[in-house]
Amino acid sequence: MKKRMQLLIPLLAGSMLAAPVCKGTEVFSDSFTNVPGTLIVGKLPQVGSGTWTSGGGSGDGSLAVSSLNSLDTAGKSVAVFGGFTASLGVGQMLTVQCDTLAPASGSFLVNNTSWGGISLYTGHTTGGTGSEVMFFGNPSAGAWGTDGSIGRFFGTDTNEVNHATFTYVYDTGAWSLSTSSGYSVNGTGPAHYALNGLRVGCGTAYPNLDNLTVDISPVPVFSFVSQTPANNTYSAPVSGPISVQTTDGGSPVNTNTIVMKVDGSTVTPSIGKTNNVTTIDYLPATPLSAGSLHTVLVTLSEDGGTAHTNSWSFTTGYPSLPATLVGPFTVSNDVSTTIFTAAGEGWLGTNYQSTSSKTLYARFSMEFNSTNTTGGTPITFGGFEFYQGGTEKLLIGKQGGSANWSVGAGAPNADIPPITPIVTNDWHTFLVRVDYSPGVDAAVKVWLDPDFTQTEPAQPNAPLTFTMNNTFDNVRLRGGFSNTTTTYTNIVLAETPQGVGLPAPTAVTFRSFVPGQNASSAAVATPISINVLFGSYGVNTNTVSMTLDGNSVTPTFSAITANSFTVNYQPPSVFAPGSAHTVVVSLTDSNNTPYSTTWSFTADAYPTLPVSMAGPFDVTSGLDVTLWNAQNGWIDGNYGADSTNTLYTQFSMVFYDFPQTINSAGGSYGGLHFFQDNNEHLLIGNAWLSTNWSADAKEAGEPDFTPIVPIVVGDWHTFVIKSVYSSNAPTAETVWMDPDFTKSLDSQSPSLTTALNNTFNQVRLRCGNGSTYAEFTNIVMAATAQDLGFPVPMMLSIHSGQLSWTGGGTLQSAPAVTGPWNDAVDQSNPQVLSTTNPAEFYRLRQ
Repeated sequence: MKKRMQLLIPLLAGSMLAAPVCKGTEVFSDSFTNVPGTLIVGKLPQVGSGTWTSGGGSGDGSLAVSSLNSLDTAGKSVAVFGGFTASLGVGQMLTVQCDTLAPASGSFLVNNTSWGGISLYTGHTTGGTGSEVMFFGNPSAGAWGTDGSIGRFFGTDTNEVNHATFTYVYDTGAWSLSTSSGYSVNGTGPAHYALNGLRVGCGTAYPNLDNLTVDISPVPVFSFVSQTPANNTYSAPVSGPISVQTTDGGSPVNTNTIVMKVDGSTVTPSIGKTNNVTTIDYLPATPLSAGSLHTVLVTLSEDGGTAHTNSWSFTTGYPSLPATLVGPFTVSNDVSTTIFTAAGEGWLGTNYQSTSSKTLYARFSMEFNSTNTTGGTPITFGGFEFYQGGTEKLLIGKQGGSANWSVGAGAPNADIPPITPIVTNDWHTFLVRVDYSPGVDAAVKVWLDPDFTQTEPAQPNAPLTFTMNNTFDNVRLRGGFSNTTTTYTNIVLAETPQGVGLPAPTAVTFRSFVPGQNASSAAVATPISINVLFGSYGVNTNTVSMTLDGNSVTPTFSAITANSFTVNYQPPSVFAPGSAHTVVVSLTDSNNTPYSTTWSFTADAYPTLPVSMAGPFDVTSGLDVTLWNAQNGWIDGNYGADSTNTLYTQFSMVFYDFPQTINSAGGSYGGLHFFQDNNEHLLIGNAWLSTNWSADAKEAGEPDFTPIVPIVVGDWHTFVIKSVYSSNAPTAETVWMDPDFTKSLDSQSPSLTTALNNTFNQVRLRCGNGSTYAEFTNIVMAATAQDLGFPVPMMLSIHSGQLSWTGGGTLQSAPAVTGPWNDAVDQSNPQVLSTTNPAEFYRLRQ
């Protein structure tokens, strides 16, 4: 027999059931498998009461099986008849189906206002006998529709290649027409038509029919045929559709009567009807709450007024862990309850397949309510079980071969320590941990009756441990066989031990950072170290890695105890002054939990003298600018009470606003200020009791510089300070104002000489009070005057008959101290002294 065209009937999105076509007794069918050219009139159908007969149309006699093995009426106005092997009667429904192809010429539907299609007859015997009572096809409308006693209906479906289904119920007159391309219409016409024949006819709308069948079947009974999510199910998607489908009974569903309520609130579903199937579909605008119970109520009526009600409930899944189901759940006779599925649980999905690297914890409590036996047939079993599709993986509870609490199914059959026989109605709690690693078996631990006041590593009973392939996409509760009944409560799945009720393990702690976190002036040769304090789980030094500025380095370990160790690294070379650095230390504890810490520091920009800051620095309103502090290597502890160092300081400054005169509360002030912590020591610039350039020397008073120079706004001055430290004695301070940098410093007259306690560990720029405003530039701290730019002092020396000198100048000689002095002929340095003169004196002229 020629293969029937497979045309599908589309349903609304979210429907679970394809629209059924009632099948009963086939009373007429023809798929036109005869040799093309076989005349239709006189041809036997596959099923029928006789041959095809003529209605006397002009083309009847020449109509033949087409080259496509179909009944193609192209170009011919025909009326050919077929009789059924039985008539439609009480309690029955007639279903007519056919495929339509494009005609060889002309058209069947498109822009065709003639008629063509299938008429149904009562009282038919042969030819045009009997009464034409209903029609479907093209009722001269250029689209699919109906005509006759059932009424004239047509829509906008002009698809010639189609599959059409027409139904009629004898007792009620309910009828329907639908096409596979989406047209659907139904209604109620006159009842009690004993249909027993059909006609294929046309004017100039030419149907091309194939696979024509007529069935008579019992009248279907109205029913709700599917629910989504299914009744009493768990793990429904929080964002999924809620839908139900119905099949018509003797009368079609009146879609205008449909009411849907979700959790007691009326919603507006989308409603579609194909043949005798009505689909009621609702998609919530916002996701439902996770792990919550929801109830759906649908009410509707048939055209005859008969009302129907359907109510069902479901529980939603969890988008993320932890997932909790309180229960109780009772399972018996090996009828499993599926509680988690990949479709309904966002946390599950494909997360626990062969590429997983996750850790999953599961907790549940269970009991056997009926007698537990082993060794019989069948063997009692039950428990919480992981499944991959329909394949059993890990069962926790009781495997069939043991009378004790145990594991089995896809896992190695084993009892869970401590070995505990199963006693009816005796509740027990289980804790399961599964560690997944890509490409290898998962590591499994199972505890029986864990102590939930203790962390995982502190559990008093050791777990059962093993490895297995535990990939899964659904979880079920099981119990069987025979009268075996199991009950479950308090089911929790989580990613962490605290998620299932254990105390949170203490984490690894990083402490004692060297250099300190965000240290701004770390020594350029600083060591790097950090102390690691273990948490609940130990740490092996083999898991520790360190990077410095993104480059892996090899640390060493010290101070190793049962609870901690120190990670150390000494860079092989000093850091560039002022350079920024980042350290990362990573490790994994014995629970395979990774930890990492990152900290940064900046190497001291001023490790050794000389140091300088060009500025400018603007200072006002008493807001100090700290230039250097004890973190800077050049200061460190070099200028404390026991110091014997000498320090040279240079800076330039100007006042741009100097509004205050001296009064009982003091006046303006500003300058470079040495501090010991927050204790003021020497300030050079302007002391607040003076309007001249001066010093605040604390115990030495507030002397003006000599010669006295009043402060003039906008007038720049440069200062040089020489601080000579003596152990446990005052510091000798010499200050020069506007020195001559072409001459050695010691050859110039100072502006101030004093002695005071000038120990310091900070250098600040200061200015105040009120709107007093100063600016500073070219600040230099050095160990010698030459580092400030002064020339080396000139000095002559004679050693072993050789004359040499330091500093610039021209060598002069004279026979006596009083002269006369003349430039020496030999200006080489050094030079051997002449011994011909009784005496010779030398000096350097600048």
